Amino acid sequence: MPKNIILFGATGSIGTSVLKILDKTNDKYCLKGITCNQNIESLIDISNRYKCDNLGVSNEDLSNDKNEILEKKNTVYGIKNFESFINEDIDIYILAISGLSGASLALRIAETGKTLAIANKECIISLGKILFNKCHKFETSIFPLDSEHNAIYQLLNRNYKPIKNITITASGGPFLDLDLNKFEYITPEQAIKHPKWKMGNKISVDSSNMMNKSLELIEAKNLFHLQPNEVDAIIHPQSIIHGIINYNDNSSYAFLSQPNMEIPISSLFFPNKDYRSNNHDLDLTKLKILEFLEIDNQRFPAFSLGKYIMQKDGIAPHLFNYINDKLVKLFLEGFIKYTKIVNFNERVIELYFKSHQNINEPNIEDLNESSIWVDANIKTIINK
Repeated sequence: MPKNIILFGATGSIGTSVLKILDKTNDKYCLKGITCNQNIESLIDISNRYKCDNLGVSNEDLSNDKNEILEKKNTVYGIKNFESFINEDIDIYILAISGLSGASLALRIAETGKTLAIANKECIISLGKILFNKCHKFETSIFPLDSEHNAIYQLLNRNYKPIKNITITASGGPFLDLDLNKFEYITPEQAIKHPKWKMGNKISVDSSNMMNKSLELIEAKNLFHLQPNEVDAIIHPQSIIHGIINYNDNSSYAFLSQPNMEIPISSLFFPNKDYRSNNHDLDLTKLKILEFLEIDNQRFPAFSLGKYIMQKDGIAPHLFNYINDKLVKLFLEGFIKYTKIVNFNERVIELYFKSHQNINEPNIEDLNESSIWVDANIKTIINK
């Protein structure tokens, strides 16, 4: 019997990689439901290719556009209605929806006792303990799809020994060697040009100032149930080593591969690592050199702020993440300078905790309330 899959976010880059790998599984997996944000044409194409008639569209406004093909299929609109795809027959739920809009959906999947394969760091960071407690209670497995966390996951699953700590890597982004005096003048066009990957504008900005790596530290702490002092990151410009586990005897195991999302995603469908792809061969003799650098907090203040937030825990990681979303949008729209993304984030968090107690295990209502507070108060800081 094939295993049944729901793919939330089928038309994005993660979804595209999933489908490419799915084609090589010899019908061991069956696609039972797919969703998109608003790319209706791609959704219909995927539906036809995989004979999948359970479709979801996050953008509710598109329900007003009459589409004869969608009307003939089981189509729902709005993320809140994606929960209708959750049932006993599904074995794997792949959550590749970006942002916090999928938080309630993640919590609902956590109650299934099946596998939640997740490429959504926002949900892991903001939901934190409430998500993992639910997964533990219902015996739901979490499978990380991000390359760094997938690397650590694979290493830990093959080396059942007590670890000292883990290390994830960062490429360093486009401004690794830029004169610090020029950071204030960085434009959105410069910040979205990553030297290694073509990504969305928001995550490209996060990668450029090391905010993404700060969020990934918090994600790793939550995923692997570590203490803040047991997770760290270093810069590795070649992006060949993705994760390292370090042992008490001062030995380490590292996970190496070409930087391509197909490799971590394939481990979900090919746990014995027999996935064949000739496109991502790793020939170390052609690389010549592997470099490793400490992250400079003066150049990348988001990293030191992220470590502070990781220590504070509670609702702080959600604030850190949510405020960053708002500030990156303002930067891309030309309203604030590049250096203010981190600066304003720190100041808004300080303002929040002047009038609020930290919440150790925030629920969805707590997250929503803090987000509303940020929306109402962020302009106070920006306009000072």
